[in-house]
Amino acid sequence: MIIIGLGSGRSGTNSFAAMIAKQQNSYSFHEMNPSVMAYKGTVAPVVNTLREFKAIIEGGDPSYLTVDLSRKPSVADFSKVKVANKVDVLSDAGLYYLQYVPDMLAENSAVKFVCLQRDRTATIQSFMKKTTLNYGFIEKLLYRCAALIKRKPYISSSNHFMEHDGRQWAIDRLWDKCFPTFEAASKEEAIGHYYDYYYKQAHMFALDYPENVKVYPLEMMNKEEGIKEILSFCGYKEAEMVIEPAWVNQNG
Repeated sequence: MIIIGLGSGRSGTNSFAAMIAKQQNSYSFHEMNPSVMAYKGTVAPVVNTLREFKAIIEGGDPSYLTVDLSRKPSVADFSKVKVANKVDVLSDAGLYYLQYVPDMLAENSAVKFVCLQRDRTATIQSFMKKTTLNYGFIEKLLYRCAALIKRKPYISSSNHFMEHDGRQWAIDRLWDKCFPTFEAASKEEAIGHYYDYYYKQAHMFALDYPENVKVYPLEMMNKEEGIKEILSFCGYKEAEMVIEPAWVNQNG
């Protein structure tokens, strides 16, 4: 099986990847290779990932997998795949896969997509916090002083959700390209537009491809029965499911 985790970001995909990794002969990544991805226009890396996953599941060399080795979690997950005796399931989770659902199903009609949806307000608040730049005290003081001297705005956060020139928000060359951008009066408003856009498309795909795409509220990951339902959709038999308390009553 090949399973792709979807979600706007700040939506529980990391927990989803951890859940899949605990299942028998299952190996998962979380944002395995964002360096080659963009929200649109990067079909080739997506299709190549499916082909590499399929080859490994069919007994091919696990080291023939394109992984961003600058990301420690990806390296750790890759090291597990390389020494696996048997691989029945491979999975990756990333917000940027949503746009490519039709392309991926054209390549492999058996792929399952699980999209997690967190509360809108909680998602916006989480993104606002996540995109704040975590300067140390001395570093923050130096940057503030430099901004005053140069009479430029003090940059305290990044903004993936609006077009900008880097004067008000920091440019993030890894993640800015992975999000669509919107016209808005504020960053917070733009995140809201992104959330609405993302889940409107996700629910449309769930209607278009009901056997392959499901959207689940994040709260499903807080209940044993919800976890069972998600794993069953992915193709796991209930008798073989591994469910741990850490996934229940969590914050996503």
